Amino acid sequence: MSENLKNKIEKTLLLGLVFPIIGIVLSYYHGFNWLFNSLSDFGVFSPFFNWGVIISGIVLGIFTMTILTEARIGFWSRFLLLISSVSLILIGVFRKDFPMPIHPMATIAFFSTLTLAQLMLGKRVLKECQHVGYFTILTSLTIYSTWFSFLMVWLVDHRFGIAIPELISLMATLIWIFVFISKYKKT
Repeated sequence: MSENLKNKIEKTLLLGLVFPIIGIVLSYYHGFNWLFNSLSDFGVFSPFFNWGVIISGIVLGIFTMTILTEARIGFWSRFLLLISSVSLILIGVFRKDFPMPIHPMATIAFFSTLTLAQLMLGKRVLKECQHVGYFTILTSLTIYSTWFSFLMVWLVDHRFGIAIPELISLMATLIWIFVFISKYKKT
């Protein structure tokens, strides 16, 4: 892969980080509560957030199809990450208030396949680059433990929303993507 293409991919991935942040800032409303809402609540009040989510899903797909394919990462890891990217796009297209349960199903599919793909990818990368493999597995376990902890709290009090575990999971994934790309550029 040429250096020019790698730089373009990195810039595209940065857009995947910037658009949701801009969407959150532009769509912030006084009724939002980090403990009792989900990040998707931003999308009910502002199309900026939904477009950011859709663009992020496209960027995750680009990452999967370019960097991971070029690195010859296993088929199943890429397949699960592609399902994650399609799920993320569906989260943005079908807002939380959409009458059919597409949004919650896409959300569950996104976080489930993302975590599993990272775990599989980490195991695969361990053979080639131990520190990135361990970091990938740690990222997956961080996301898993965040959702498990949330579920334990939610079972006690159903009022809690999922904004905090969503944010932790997404930030861990963004950091993981940048670590993976920096490793890939050096090899």
